[in-house]
Amino acid sequence: MNVATNRGAMRCNVFRWLGPFLGVVCLALVAAGCGGGRVYYRPTANLDPNETGTLAGIDVVRVGDRITVMYTDVPNPPPAVEQRVREDGRITLPFNEEVEAAGKRVSDLQEEIRRKLLKYFNRITVTVRIEGRYVHVGGYVRMPGRYDYEGQMTVLDAIKVAGDFTEFANRKAVRVTRTDGTEIIVNCKKALEDPRYDPPLYPGDDVYVPKKLW
Repeated sequence: MNVATNRGAMRCNVFRWLGPFLGVVCLALVAAGCGGGRVYYRPTANLDPNETGTLAGIDVVRVGDRITVMYTDVPNPPPAVEQRVREDGRITLPFNEEVEAAGKRVSDLQEEIRRKLLKYFNRITVTVRIEGRYVHVGGYVRMPGRYDYEGQMTVLDAIKVAGDFTEFANRKAVRVTRTDGTEIIVNCKKALEDPRYDPPLYPGDDVYVPKKLW
C-alpha cells in the first residue's frame, strides 16, 4: 500500500510540474494553427500614400484600361464616354481634343482634361473612373459581392460599400487576401478608433469577414 501510495504521489507531482509547461505548449500550438501564416496588419509609421511606391500605382491609368469620363457642373454637359486608353497612351475628348492619359493619376488626368475644356466652358467638373477593377467582400456583411474599386480604398471603405457588418461578424479578425496570395488580418474595431490600422486595398483583393465565436 505504501509503495502504491508513493507512486501515486510521484505521478501527481510530475503532472503538477508539467501542467503549466504543457499548457503553454498547447496554447502555442493553437495560436500557430489559428494563425496559418497570416499576420495582423500593423501600420507603417508616417505612411503617405502619395509618396509610397506600392500605393502610387493604385489609381494610375494604364494603356488598355477602360475609363469613363464624365462632365458635370455645366449646362448641357458633354455626354459621358467610355473608351479604352489607346496604345499611344491617349484618349479622345469632346471637340476632338486629345490628352495623354497613360501613366497619370486619376486626379491629375481629371485636372488636365478640365483645363483643356475651359476654352469651351466657363467652368466644368471632370470625373474619370477606371472601369473593370474590383474588390470582393464576403462573409458576414449585409451585401456580400464584387464591388468597383474606386481610387484609394481601405478595408473599412469596402465593408461599408458592402452594407457594413452583420451582428454576427467578427470585427477583430477580418481577412484580406491579396492577388499574390498574401494574407493579412485586420482588427477593424481598432481601425475604427485609429485609421492607421485600416490598410489600403488594391484591385483584386478579397475581404472576408468571419463569424464571431461567441
